[in-house]
Amino acid sequence: MKRIAVITPPEQFQEEQLFTLLETWNSHGVETKLFSTTLAEATGERGGKARPHGLIASVKVDDFDAIAVTGGRGSSACLWDNVELHTMLQIFDLARKPTTAICGGVIALARAGLLVGKAATVFPALQTIEEIRLRGAIYIPSEVISTGWIVTAAQSEHAELFASYVIKVIEKRRELAF
Repeated sequence: MKRIAVITPPEQFQEEQLFTLLETWNSHGVETKLFSTTLAEATGERGGKARPHGLIASVKVDDFDAIAVTGGRGSSACLWDNVELHTMLQIFDLARKPTTAICGGVIALARAGLLVGKAATVFPALQTIEEIRLRGAIYIPSEVISTGWIVTAAQSEHAELFASYVIKVIEKRRELAF
């Protein structure tokens, strides 16, 4: 069974995005575990609730096939500069496991140094586009971009497509046995 560690901000996560990802992956037989910066129940931008299974630092790369960072307004305050998250993303990248993000979560990938010289997409706002460019990414205005085992998506409307790309990259990785 495929397993994905899903990282979400503890507050102001984007409900449509997170819940669509979880539903899509679960409907395809993918087990998901939610992680955040606190074990308290996470609250979405519209009041939705989600309970993390653990702290970001507790994610073990050997237990998961991929990692996915979500967005929402809370990602800028809680995830973009989170050193534990950056370290975890770098560990997944070094293991050549799908290291993925959607919307504002893409900034965490960029700040972890994982988008240098790579094509990527992000929420289409001047601040986020400039941020990934400053961190060395080649911004492409697209719904989803897959470069090796790095997958980025622009926004919540692309959550289902992003989820399917992540599954495909996991399957391809298994086929190739990186």
